[in-house]
Amino acid sequence: MTSPARRVTVYLPGHIADLVESQGKGNQSRYLAEAVQILERRRATQAMLREAGYLVTAEGVQRMRERVQALEARRAGRA
Repeated sequence: MTSPARRVTVYLPGHIADLVESQGKGNQSRYLAEAVQILERRRATQAMLREAGYLVTAEGVQRMRERVQALEARRAGRA
């Protein structure tokens, strides 16, 4: 169930405020709501992985990103 919308006031660093404002008047709230939802899903996924015994680190994420990019490059070379 979705809770009713509410108006809130937040203070953001200038570069983040610029990014939000660049979304246009009607899209700023949706943009921020989607960003928060993505962050919450990420936190829930990380908690689930921790509970399963996996430790996700920035270094591990970078290593996996590099492995995926290498695989994609090899696949693109075969096409």
